[in-house]
Amino acid sequence: MKASKRAGVWGFFVVSSVLAVTGCRSSVVGQAHPATSPEAKQVETGIALQNLTTAPAKANTYAGQPVYDACAIMNPFLMQQAGFVINPEQTFQQMKFTGDDGPPAPGTVTYDPDASHESPEPASECLLAGKDIKYNLSLSIDQKQYESSDMSSERDTVWRLATNSEAQQSVQSHTVSHETRGDMQIYVTMGTLVYPDEYQVYFFWGGDQYWATLTMHASDYGTREDSPGITKEPADALKFLVDQVAGRLAAGPDKVGLSKYKYAAPWNMPTACDVYKPEDWALSFTNDSGSARVHEDSSIGPVRFTADPQDPGKGPWQYVWSSCYRMNHANTGNLVNQDGLTVQIDTYNNVDGAIYSNHVQCHPHANGPGGPPSPETKAKLGDGDVCWIPTGGNDHLLFKVGRHVVEMWAFKREDYQQPALNAVFGKVTNTIVDRLKKIP
Repeated sequence: MKASKRAGVWGFFVVSSVLAVTGCRSSVVGQAHPATSPEAKQVETGIALQNLTTAPAKANTYAGQPVYDACAIMNPFLMQQAGFVINPEQTFQQMKFTGDDGPPAPGTVTYDPDASHESPEPASECLLAGKDIKYNLSLSIDQKQYESSDMSSERDTVWRLATNSEAQQSVQSHTVSHETRGDMQIYVTMGTLVYPDEYQVYFFWGGDQYWATLTMHASDYGTREDSPGITKEPADALKFLVDQVAGRLAAGPDKVGLSKYKYAAPWNMPTACDVYKPEDWALSFTNDSGSARVHEDSSIGPVRFTADPQDPGKGPWQYVWSSCYRMNHANTGNLVNQDGLTVQIDTYNNVDGAIYSNHVQCHPHANGPGGPPSPETKAKLGDGDVCWIPTGGNDHLLFKVGRHVVEMWAFKREDYQQPALNAVFGKVTNTIVDRLKKIP
């Protein structure tokens, strides 16, 4: 479908400047881990992410209460230290509150009673995939101020899952152990609802202020001698993780610190949320409440990219990727009030890979789930092809800057109608291009 025809439906935004860059590479060495941390002793085979977590560091606060950063506790290095085999092409997910202080704004952290399967989002959550889907870890941290005011206590629900046999039967789990460490209660359960062996560890501390859930899957341990996904007995891995998580939670949010990651050499690339920054929210959503939630996905290591067989002699290449979804503080259980914009960045090991990827995705004969792409004719972004990719949902804007291929899309379909389209995408795309020009 041609751009002129699509413009009658969506409208295209206009940017004033013509931007161009050239790609080159620089070198950064080393991993930033405290010498006493378990991560410092770990061989990081296949991991491209560099841990720049700052601890101690003053935590963000919500309604006056400090908020833990789950990904300052749980990360690929701790996962590997626990015995999990890392697949570099798997994903590291971070979801957290990013605002600072102030009472809850009206309508925030809401819960849709018609979506009974939904519960309020945790204040912070970290998810890690291991060798494959059967091996994964997650840590979610909740706090009382973050609960919805229009539903019963989420902490009570989690408490029942940790301690009540009838509640456990509903999710096919049972209690394995219980212990007390200071003011912290720790319950370990094992279930079979999703995986054959699904461990969940519940932590309750700080009176009724905080609670957390650690989930561990290592389903086929001992059955795959050729290529196991974990090198330790699951019970030993779990004990290690419980000790690490409990100790860090007990130390407090400031001692846990603030998580930060980037890609080390040869990628030398910040993650998407350091390119699409919190202050950029106002460039797109000037009439909305500030962005207070972020969901960031990152590849743990490089992903292989192979050229089409019809293009002999090209590639293969490698790239690392991350995406940053910034949203307002409406809960996912009530999508009507949610605004948001996602920026995904694929950084290739050389500019040729980025050129090829950008070109084949924007080629008129490319045919994805929603049909062929449409060229963007009014906006010149970066130094390559610029196009809209139909996905069957909201279209994705794609462009290239040096060895970086950028894909962007908005949450609301209304944001694709003018004048919203220009407002949501216009200024922030120029800002992102300018930043990527400085990352050769």
